[in-house]
Amino acid sequence: MEYDEFTDRFLVALYVETEQHDEDYVRAASIIEKYNLQPKRNWISRMADEWEHSNFKDISKVLGSYEGWSFRISAEGYRKVESEFLDLNEMEQFLSPSDNEHLENPPKLHSSLEENSLIDAANWTGRYSVSSEGQQEIVKIFRKIEMEIDNSALTNSDKSNAKALVEAADKLIAAPDPQWTILLQILSSPMLANFAALAALAIAIIKP
Repeated sequence: MEYDEFTDRFLVALYVETEQHDEDYVRAASIIEKYNLQPKRNWISRMADEWEHSNFKDISKVLGSYEGWSFRISAEGYRKVESEFLDLNEMEQFLSPSDNEHLENPPKLHSSLEENSLIDAANWTGRYSVSSEGQQEIVKIFRKIEMEIDNSALTNSDKSNAKALVEAADKLIAAPDPQWTILLQILSSPMLANFAALAALAIAIIKP
């Protein structure tokens, strides 16, 4: 098991455990044991440093081994998982070794838009089907978001970051085979949180 595979499975497992058992915090040791994960010694601390305040809302770090730490998934972590899977059943299949061991390249989540741009289009073809009319409506929504960004009270830096996401979305939509999964992540980005109402309209077109 490589580091990226471990972190992918850990985040999905944290989502599933939170949803099924209504617990705010889940111990790393419980996830590792239940889902047969095999992290190296420093992976948990490395993951905590990488994802604290992004995919993890909070981490309870007790004395002793890293396995004793408890993790709480954030809203960003929720959105990341939900953008990649249709439902809990699909998540559980992803977490089951018997369902994935025959795959040469098991599905992966990605920690950044740059990594997501490298996803093989064939992995996602057919997951979402958006008509040409729907695509045109999404383009119109992004133009409205762009106008809202210009008229917002955001700092110049935040405006630039938000516009960069809109530009990335434009390129995705214009592609021959748009990667709707990545576009959903852009629409759910914290940088566009001030324009959530408009973003929700686009999300509804992609995920009716």
